[in-house]
Amino acid sequence: MRCFVHRDREAVGVCFYCHRAVCDKCSVYDDSKLFCQDHNIKMYSLEFTKFYVMAIDLARDAAAKGVRTQDLVAKLERDLKEVSRG
Repeated sequence: MRCFVHRDREAVGVCFYCHRAVCDKCSVYDDSKLFCQDHNIKMYSLEFTKFYVMAIDLARDAAAKGVRTQDLVAKLERDLKEVSRG
């Protein structure tokens, strides 16, 4: 099977999202999944959007509690450090 983009190259797998064959130049591994370069960028865009929405929720939560977002983030970071210490 040949790469969808590079017809002269042998494919190493298929994109998890679009199922196009990709060669080693075109393939991007994310965890245990293989993506073409186009869909890997889209996957990271989706991840960024999720974190952006979380940040907005955090800012709303801080405003509802009457504290600055920066102070709430600092408290969350301290709580995470305590939990990770066990």
